[in-house]
Amino acid sequence: MTTTYTYTDINFPGSANQGTSVVGINNSGEVSGSYIATDGFTHGFTEVNGTYTTVDYPSPSINTTYGQKLNNDGDVVGYFLTAASPTVTSMTLVTPDGPGSLSAFLPRPSR
Repeated sequence: MTTTYTYTDINFPGSANQGTSVVGINNSGEVSGSYIATDGFTHGFTEVNGTYTTVDYPSPSINTTYGQKLNNDGDVVGYFLTAASPTVTSMTLVTPDGPGSLSAFLPRPSR
């Protein structure tokens, strides 16, 4: 018995030659990940039904965002780096506000 698979290219439109990295997928086929833009910085993204949305931490001091896992509600977890501190400084959560839009990153609660 032969199994047939369907392959889908996921390439963020306008990303640089380094390409797109998908690291999360949920049961609906929505994906999350990161891409390197032509500005040389890494940006997070989601792809839902063929629509790509950049997901970046909303601060001018943040120049690198990585989208990671995606749950079945469309919530994305990821992290960001600053130019001053190129190590993981905070895990963050993004929740959908409606079709095709995402709210701002929320800082991880203190423990």
